[in-house]
Amino acid sequence: MRAALSVPSAADRSGAAERLHSLSGVASFLQARQLARLAVAAEGALRNATGPASTALPLLDELALAITALEAFIDQIDAAAADA
Repeated sequence: MRAALSVPSAADRSGAAERLHSLSGVASFLQARQLARLAVAAEGALRNATGPASTALPLLDELALAITALEAFIDQIDAAAADA
């Protein structure tokens, strides 16, 4: 997952921003508000970036943490459903 969140080259920023836009939509649908907010912020940072080291890096780190937290939550739900 982490490799997918690295800051892309200038040629690939548009594609990465599109993927982040899709992620924000899915996160909104799932009511994962923090994840949606971070995806929107990272998308904006990538679209407005002027160089490879941009404001996107810290946002992508936060996004990775939010994805990890969501994965852990889903695992808890799966475990509870398996026990039921």
